[in-house]
Amino acid sequence: MGPFVTTLYCSEYVVLAYQIAAERDEAVGYFIALDGKRTLPKDLRNWLLQRTTPGGSRSYVGDLT
Repeated sequence: MGPFVTTLYCSEYVVLAYQIAAERDEAVGYFIALDGKRTLPKDLRNWLLQRTTPGGSRSYVGDLT
C-alpha cells in the first residue's frame, strides 16, 4: 500500500467532496466540474463566482437536506 495523502488545499477538498456527493453525475446543480488536484483556491473561487448571482444567492447549490 502506498503512502497516504496528508495535505490538501481547501479547494481540493471542496471539489472532491462535492464530486463524491454528486456521485459523478455532472447534471446535478452542485457538481463542480474542475480537476480538484490542480485547482487552486483562486480557481475554485472564480469558478463559483461565474456560476452564482451577485448578492450571494445560494439557489445554485439547491436544497441541502
